[in-house]
Amino acid sequence: MISLLPLLISIQVTPARVQPAKTRLAVYESVLAEFNQALKPLPTGPANQMVRFGKLRPFLEKSLGRLVEAQKLPLGTGPKTSVDSAFDFPNDMVRVDLMRNFARLAEDQLGAGHRAQAAKTITIAQETSLELTTSGQIRFLTAARDVAILTSVVINNIERWDKPSLVSFLALRKKMTDPKRFRALIDNSIRSKSREALGLVPELIADTGGQADDEQIREMVKWVRSLPAGSRRKVLESEIATRIKKLEQVFQNLRPPEYTWPLSDAAYARAVRVVPMHEFLDLMTTQGLAGLPKAIAKSATVARLFGLYVQVQIYRLDHGKLPSVLTDAVPAADAFDTLANHPFRYSSTGNKINVWSDGHPEVGGKIELKPRNQQHPN
Repeated sequence: MISLLPLLISIQVTPARVQPAKTRLAVYESVLAEFNQALKPLPTGPANQMVRFGKLRPFLEKSLGRLVEAQKLPLGTGPKTSVDSAFDFPNDMVRVDLMRNFARLAEDQLGAGHRAQAAKTITIAQETSLELTTSGQIRFLTAARDVAILTSVVINNIERWDKPSLVSFLALRKKMTDPKRFRALIDNSIRSKSREALGLVPELIADTGGQADDEQIREMVKWVRSLPAGSRRKVLESEIATRIKKLEQVFQNLRPPEYTWPLSDAAYARAVRVVPMHEFLDLMTTQGLAGLPKAIAKSATVARLFGLYVQVQIYRLDHGKLPSVLTDAVPAADAFDTLANHPFRYSSTGNKINVWSDGHPEVGGKIELKPRNQQHPN
């Protein structure tokens, strides 16, 4: 009998190669997944934050290098997300935690005198967040926390940055207000809404809900039953397509000035209403996106305020003093608040400044970014 043992010993098993990610979004998602795994064995709670950061720092520095390299790749396609549900919420909280740790890393770098490094950390982290959060409304809404975390490092230390770092932040502000980003967000959100609405068609055709407590659903089912059985799917899909087209028209017109947008729920409902109206179909197709115009308007305003702080600081470095009025430091177009429909507010006391927007009643009123050392003057 011939022994196969020598043959088996001689066989070299080649480990499977991990295929490198081919898009930026794939790299971002990979970094998020690895960060989530890195968090699991670490202690939790406020008292352990510095311990956690110390253990995570090598991972953060390595991940920054990966994110920089990823910029050479095409963006790619993000995951399909839901408009109405919080399906992605746990992953979004991991992303927020990652951005919080990047912010802490940038503060450490700045404290060690490495301003260029710190500026790069803030820029790369914020650009990553911007591209990760255009896949749908839920992600975009949580992105406001990323912006607050990362821009606060800049604003809280505004007098410690050199001019090259400040100029890089102006480039970042431009990306934060890029209309293409908002357009991608809108398109992705409408596509998600269309998928969800079309997914309900079989249930409506099945004549379910006739005994529902909700009068709108009962009326909807009654109308569906009145249609010829063979044409119900086609009619419903046509009705949904009509409403999606109306939705696209409404969002197509979301260009500054933001104060003209349908920011209230009532204004949004009027804008997307279809006549003849089947109220349940309107809700099924358009509900869940009412908050998107105001979220975009607030996001753009926060980014502009961030840019104004940076521009004022550049003026201070160039002239050795603060501007008397905002337009001394910025072009008139940058100084005009298109959400409040009048110029941004500006004040200075001694060596401290404050810039804010009066906002809009439907977007929560006053919007401001206050440096930490101005929050508690006493």
